[in-house]
Amino acid sequence: MLDVLARNYDIVTAGGGTVCGRSARIVLALRDDGTTAARFWLDDATRLVLRREIMDAHGRVSRDDAFTDVAIPHPHLPAATARSGVLATPAGPAAEVPDAATLDTLRRHGWRFAETLPGRFELFTAGEMEGDRTTGPYVYLGYSDGLSVVSVFIQPGHLDEEHLTGWHAHVRAGHTIWTRDSSGQAQGQEAIWASGGQVYTVLADAPAEVVDAAIAAFPHEREPGLWARMALGAARLLAWVNPFGE
Repeated sequence: MLDVLARNYDIVTAGGGTVCGRSARIVLALRDDGTTAARFWLDDATRLVLRREIMDAHGRVSRDDAFTDVAIPHPHLPAATARSGVLATPAGPAAEVPDAATLDTLRRHGWRFAETLPGRFELFTAGEMEGDRTTGPYVYLGYSDGLSVVSVFIQPGHLDEEHLTGWHAHVRAGHTIWTRDSSGQAQGQEAIWASGGQVYTVLADAPAEVVDAAIAAFPHEREPGLWARMALGAARLLAWVNPFGE
């Protein structure tokens, strides 16, 4: 993700500050038009990211993550040692960018997806999972612009909209998308919809306009037009009048 960050943004220093009483260097990620996309506070002693702010296209803070307490027993250790041994333990090996053969295999198995999303989001990880008897096989896709991550899960099936408890229907880019009520939850956005016999689920920590653009980049079934809806309504009305179809 650092490589993606360097490709997509200009990285500049912008003075100093403090987080949790620790001296920090402020670093900005700037868009091509000079506006600030993100602001980082890097600990002077260890170079740990103590705080991060992500800004939307209007300059508003869409995500703010920060440590509330930091304890580093050996401040003079190399940054890598302090980072992995004190504040964070890696969850596993770093994700590798999927090669062309991997992507071709996924597409041959019927998965439909793009390798890039609007906003310079690049596909940095992809894989097909077996799932279980309930979910069945599914594919996981991870996209990033270096600042935010958009995770996409695709599995075969149809969306049972009547049982989407806690989800609400919205029209985005002309398509009906279901989003989860984020009240009381951590910052982030969740969306789900169905198209072509597959269900798409998006989890993102990106600004709203970025998530909308990412959702629009995936397949969607065409919404029925006025005449189609009227014909469907007429057919239902006739069925109610004469349920036996005679």
